[in-house]
Amino acid sequence: MIRPILTTDGPDLIAMARETGFFVPREIDLLRGDLADPDPVDHHLIDDRGGFITFGPDPIGDRLWAVYWIVTARSAQGQGIGSALTAFAEQVARNAGGRLMYLETSATPQYGPTQRFYRGRRYDVIARVPDFYEDGHDKLIFGKRL
Repeated sequence: MIRPILTTDGPDLIAMARETGFFVPREIDLLRGDLADPDPVDHHLIDDRGGFITFGPDPIGDRLWAVYWIVTARSAQGQGIGSALTAFAEQVARNAGGRLMYLETSATPQYGPTQRFYRGRRYDVIARVPDFYEDGHDKLIFGKRL
């Protein structure tokens, strides 16, 4: 069941993100802050089967939406949770008149499964930012027309 994230969910969601091995300590700190003090315009949703997503309209672009966090518990990966959360977010954005959704990830081989997941949901790489995270660690920006 997909439902809004409650403040009491925060510690479990932090643990879930940490367990995946994909987030460095500074990202975990950012996530902790996002969950403790969510932007009222954004959407924070949890799938009780083991995943969550946060996303919202980007005020800079015309009908542009961003996915900030999407996490599926290691034990729940491959069960369609990430796909369900992504589809739900896309529908919310469409219903609000959104025209484009984007998200970001690392270009390193460790994030190959993440990149394949996005491509499997029909997201394309629309930009690459060299050395973004650190030297030799590029950022990929994926986008999808809604």
